[in-house]
Amino acid sequence: MCTLNFIKKLAPFVILFVFFSSAYAQEIEVSGYVKLSGKKEKAGDILIEVKNKEDDVYTYTNDDGFYTITVNKRDTLVLGEWKYEKQEVVVKKRKHNIKLKPVVNDCDSEEMAELIDMLTHKLNEMERDWYEYKKPRPQRCPPCSCN
Repeated sequence: MCTLNFIKKLAPFVILFVFFSSAYAQEIEVSGYVKLSGKKEKAGDILIEVKNKEDDVYTYTNDDGFYTITVNKRDTLVLGEWKYEKQEVVVKKRKHNIKLKPVVNDCDSEEMAELIDMLTHKLNEMERDWYEYKKPRPQRCPPCSCN
């Protein structure tokens, strides 16, 4: 009898917990446009990831900068690649338009030219190594008594 009374008293709290837990983890489809601040060019092929997910949840913007991704409310979208400042957006609604700022580099043109030359040299070395690796090798003659 005592156990039944305890369950009756606990039931409303369990129901509220289940209700709020399911509301918190509600999956929604979020969409919007990614635009580049101060530029007319479209933000195509920008990676959008969901932060702190066990599974890899990500998408890319299309050529017009439009994206759509299924996430939970209060998840965090992470944008920004090497040429854009990293930006984090907490999902609160179904539509999020995001502006990315380009990264300002402190390199001068001479440093950039040196870097490009070094990278080009490394790529050429890798290409030569690849072709050398892929070259057909002569077949070795098995040992025989033909000498």
